[in-house]
Amino acid sequence: MKGRRGVCYDDAVPTDRRIQRVTSVLDRRQPDLRVVLEGVAIAHNASAVLRTCDAAGVPDVDIISPNPDVLVFNKAISTRADKWVRIRVHASASDCLAGIRAEGFLIAATHLGEGAVPYREVDYTRPIAIVFGSESEGISAEALALSDLRIRIPMVGMVQSLNLSVSVGIVLYEAFHQRQAKGLFGRKRLPPGRYDALFKDWLGIDPGPEGIQKRTVNSVPRPGSEVMAIAPSSCSTRPTTICRPRVSVFLKSRSGGNPRPSSRTTIRCPVPPPA
Repeated sequence: MKGRRGVCYDDAVPTDRRIQRVTSVLDRRQPDLRVVLEGVAIAHNASAVLRTCDAAGVPDVDIISPNPDVLVFNKAISTRADKWVRIRVHASASDCLAGIRAEGFLIAATHLGEGAVPYREVDYTRPIAIVFGSESEGISAEALALSDLRIRIPMVGMVQSLNLSVSVGIVLYEAFHQRQAKGLFGRKRLPPGRYDALFKDWLGIDPGPEGIQKRTVNSVPRPGSEVMAIAPSSCSTRPTTICRPRVSVFLKSRSGGNPRPSSRTTIRCPVPPPA
């Protein structure tokens, strides 16, 4: 086959499949379901909580910590969930919970003491923020005083506590079940402005047909490089179709040296392939 010029797209350009995945995730985000972590000092636990929140459709996690710098998320455990979940840090429980209540949330604190109801008896389909304390200290007196109700996970063993990430998973998936049964995952629930902002932040393009169409703007891997491609005979002649299978790409340097292969680039065919 002959080498010919092509329009280069690197991995930063979202594919149709990636756009569909992000759209599906954003369509199911639950802006009125929030998780609050107080006094959590173990990064592994906090990282696992972020992963669970992302999976359950929770877009926001609030952290109450006077020293947030000591909490560094483990990306191997969170699987980069910190990229998909907004994290806000507050110096005190009053700063955090007062603001959440002002947004119209009911505040439920996990607590093993008297007056706490089994977690399954709570209605999680209303706007609700669930507060979890550290495994060693639990919820602070300040956070308890600011809560609207207290919930507990029933346990019958000698140890009356669960790992933080396990507790979050148990309660969140009860909320998930209730919301799914009520059809809350069946329609967009994020405010339009935030939906569009997240779409652009996650994909680097504007939402809607116009933004997606702008992916056709040429993007070369290196300024001044000339892109040459060996196009497969099966390559589509339509400008809107990406060649499949993935083609071999070579970058021709301005110095005239031998082209070097790049396995991370896909070529979009702007002209019919040679006969």
